[in-house]
Amino acid sequence: MFPGISCESLIREELYQGGPLEYSYSEFKEYLLKVLDFRAFDPERDRLRLDAHREAIWWAINEAWEAYITPDCHLPLQWISLLTVLIDKRALPRNVYHFGRCVMLKLDMARYLENQTLSAKDRRELERDYGYVCEKIDGLDPIPLIPDIAEDRWGSSDQ
Repeated sequence: MFPGISCESLIREELYQGGPLEYSYSEFKEYLLKVLDFRAFDPERDRLRLDAHREAIWWAINEAWEAYITPDCHLPLQWISLLTVLIDKRALPRNVYHFGRCVMLKLDMARYLENQTLSAKDRRELERDYGYVCEKIDGLDPIPLIPDIAEDRWGSSDQ
């Protein structure tokens, strides 16, 4: 999904060292909900808007693309919030699913939570969403996937 970067390379010691967060989990999830302001995707009804949905998802990731590939205390917040919102919207691109699934399966969430200072609200929401995402990506409840988003132009600002 990100040329030259594997999801395995993101799960490193730095991820578990904690650190000051620039934003809370709930703040970032709210931001994504505003940026991805479309109703849950219906493949039959929304076929004509598929490209617009995929472009909106690309721009939402692009706005903070480096946070999705930097192994630090923000990485789990980024991926869990993104996957939660896209699963809820039934608009999860295949390549985002595969990369995000790999990150979720490699992440030691208990260790992350043990070392990260979070508000009680964020901790509860993050734990709940992580469980929800893992249940979905493990195939216990099939996720409808949409076609891939672009895998290039990261960091571009021309709309």
